[in-house]
Amino acid sequence: MSKKPIKPTIDKQINQIVAVVELLHRWHTVPWDIKKIWIMSAMNWLEDLRKLCDAEYVLEEMKEDACDL
Repeated sequence: MSKKPIKPTIDKQINQIVAVVELLHRWHTVPWDIKKIWIMSAMNWLEDLRKLCDAEYVLEEMKEDACDL
């Protein structure tokens, strides 16, 4: 039996983004190159989060439409 990959949840992604932002705020000794990588990661997570929210919105709309039939 193969394991299915665990899909990230909205809460998990929000927590990851918050953690990155907190680290960037606290660590003044982190080189800019590393901070840039973290910023890019946070931006990617935000994009993934937007897509996930859009998909959930569409799913809810489809459920409402199905109930109206």
